[in-house]
Amino acid sequence: MQRITQPIVTWFVYVSAFLFWHDPTFAGYLLGPGVAHTLAPWILLAAAFLFWWPIVDTGPRFNRDLPVWLLIVYILSVEIANMITGVTIAFTVAPLYPYYPELRAQLPPDALPWAQTTDQIIGGAIIWVLGSFVYFSSVVFVLLRLFRAEGSSIPQPLPNWDDNAKFIAPGLEHRVAQNQLRKVDLSHH
Repeated sequence: MQRITQPIVTWFVYVSAFLFWHDPTFAGYLLGPGVAHTLAPWILLAAAFLFWWPIVDTGPRFNRDLPVWLLIVYILSVEIANMITGVTIAFTVAPLYPYYPELRAQLPPDALPWAQTTDQIIGGAIIWVLGSFVYFSSVVFVLLRLFRAEGSSIPQPLPNWDDNAKFIAPGLEHRVAQNQLRKVDLSHH
């Protein structure tokens, strides 16, 4: 079980299942009747469980926890595959999946109020926008979990982050020293 739940393995399984699910070459098998139509959603669900396991951070732990920065890379790298898939589907003008034109041919001409590609554009936009929302919000929740682990629900600035010496333009550092001397002189009077 430890090998199957390695983050690199779960990432690869999830991205592969996601891309396989949306690949027009295999969509006819997945959309039509048969065993593939029944098994494919279960395979995608199992891949999703494996992928989200280290992010959600619940359940049995077979591996070490990922550092937060690596967990963010883990999530955002899947967002890249999601975005490319969604954009490709949304901006392709010809029907990608042969199943839909075949299904539409069996319906009366006025059964659907939109063109064949409109459904594809809407589906691609949903994958792109809602998928991106899920992945980016997951990054936010990972960061919130980090802040809570550090004892705060909001980010805390570093000490002296707003020190004037840090904001002085290069070449004008002598003015900071002059201002500090002037403040010391004023406090003694």
